[in-house]
Amino acid sequence: MASNIVAKADFTFGAAFSVHELNLSTGSGARAISGIHRHFGLTAAELSGTEGSFAEYKNLEPGIYQVNVWLESQERNVGSRDVLYALNQSDVVQIADTTSLIGQNSGTLYETTPPFTEVVEVPYGELAIVLVNESTSTGTTIAHVTELQRIGDLPYPVPILYSNQPDNFLGSAGYNEPYGWANTGTGDRAASSLNSFMGFSDPVVQQGAQDAEGWLLPTNGSVIQYNVAPGVYKIVWELVSSDSELTRDGFFIWNGTELKVGGRRSLCTTQVTSTRFSSGRITSEISVTGTLAFIPVDTETTTGTTEFRLHRLEKIGDIEGMVIFPAHYRLMSHPLNLATTALNSYRHSELNLTNTQTIPQPEPYLLESWGQWWWPGYNWRWHHMNPDGQDDSTLNEERQDFSWPTAWNNSEFKTEFLNLASDAGLKTLAIFNYSPTPGSSSNSTDEFLAFQVIRGLYRLAGVVGEQNNINPSPILDQLIPTANAGLTQFFTEIVTNNPATIAAIAHVFSRMSEGYLPPVFLDSTNYTELYQRWTQSWGLD
Repeated sequence: MASNIVAKADFTFGAAFSVHELNLSTGSGARAISGIHRHFGLTAAELSGTEGSFAEYKNLEPGIYQVNVWLESQERNVGSRDVLYALNQSDVVQIADTTSLIGQNSGTLYETTPPFTEVVEVPYGELAIVLVNESTSTGTTIAHVTELQRIGDLPYPVPILYSNQPDNFLGSAGYNEPYGWANTGTGDRAASSLNSFMGFSDPVVQQGAQDAEGWLLPTNGSVIQYNVAPGVYKIVWELVSSDSELTRDGFFIWNGTELKVGGRRSLCTTQVTSTRFSSGRITSEISVTGTLAFIPVDTETTTGTTEFRLHRLEKIGDIEGMVIFPAHYRLMSHPLNLATTALNSYRHSELNLTNTQTIPQPEPYLLESWGQWWWPGYNWRWHHMNPDGQDDSTLNEERQDFSWPTAWNNSEFKTEFLNLASDAGLKTLAIFNYSPTPGSSSNSTDEFLAFQVIRGLYRLAGVVGEQNNINPSPILDQLIPTANAGLTQFFTEIVTNNPATIAAIAHVFSRMSEGYLPPVFLDSTNYTELYQRWTQSWGLD
């Protein structure tokens, strides 16, 4: 059963008393509106007034809440009113005001309003009730809030709210409750230092980013980082600047994958002090694939300070098409490409054999020819450096609980694997000069033979990768020739027994490109070996 919690305020400010009911006043003890703005991170455009009081309720169960209140007031002037609001960390909702008392008996007597009832959403577990003088501080109003209770569930899933306090920062940055901030003022750093802090080997920050207004090219700035799970996020942010030139300064967003312009000084059109202008709170949605960072930067000159403020960081959903084990997903093509490239190069360059492929001239028979399929896995596995040159431990973290069955339960991962295996299988048939044209049918025996082709490619990638920087000399002279001899014998025996089997194997690979995963791949012995060979292909340190 719902209970009335109005007398259980967690924090009060100004002329606020929470005993049997909540009383808020604009009279003696009320505080300047600037203090209220500062506490909630609001601007005058979002909450107007001259002074007021409030009470905060925290650790509430998200849901729909009912507020009952009546007002007594001396405020009767036309063009002036006192207003009671509810702040739910998302919206400023008006509950009641003194408009109905305008023009009534003058003097210092208090007049009362009829009771008001308002329903308010509390999505984030916190609610504030605020009473303010809107335009003057003459006349006192007292709000008698008699009831605050939960009456139902939200009509949407409860949001996942992250703390605004940064997990890491560099330069002039930190946390000023209730928002995280970073600016271009004293203590900011050169763009190259920001780039190093982000773990980039390429000059990602220095190169800047482009939007509709052109390129934003930084000289210096600061950064705040948030370690969040991949997904779609709603962010509420604000830009405050004292730079006199509208075309200078702005901030970048790094979403784990790319650097984008988040906003510019030109958005700051609301004057908040004699020298500072604010964009007001702006809500954006972004897809995040890794560590999230906000980077306010100076451009051209270092005059004036521009500050980014993060007021809310909320996960609202998953990225459509988001894959499980993203590091493994990114390296999935590498063992198959390494093996087929090596075999094709050997057969053309060393054995002078032709094949049925309509592909460009094969790569020379050199270790460097397939190095692009080896280095990324080696660097990521042993040196925590992802293919973008960033310090990244994701691959090793994923290795702790990676499994093919789990990966194949993810539609994106499964589709990518099937497409890659299908392509590599058909390419291997062509490399060995067999037609990759699919037959009309296949059976479980054909599926096992198709699996053996893929397993052979993984085995070759494994032994090449393992020796590549430890003892590379046998790779060209022994390992690749041995793999070629084994697959040559494998296909020769198949054709000797039944020439039509090649077309049946091609049929299996064709079905795989259409989303079919043969049951033989789900045998634990088989998929365990595939993963063992895959990790082996990343080499030894």
